[in-house]
Amino acid sequence: MLKTDFVSVHTLFSGPVQFVIPVYQRHYVWNEEDQWEPLWQDIIEIIEVNAKVEEAYNRSSHFTGLL
Repeated sequence: MLKTDFVSVHTLFSGPVQFVIPVYQRHYVWNEEDQWEPLWQDIIEIIEVNAKVEEAYNRSSHFTGLL
């Protein structure tokens, strides 16, 4: 079952989580230059920006999936 929720980057990468890639997406391959590096740079930028913001409602988010 596909579960979609809004989660923070911290929540996404903390705790024991197992991500499952659906069979229909397993043939899609990311490479570092075109997909991984831009994604990680976006995540790092959001973490750095949010570290400077005290109010949770002013923090930035990053869309990483479908709605």
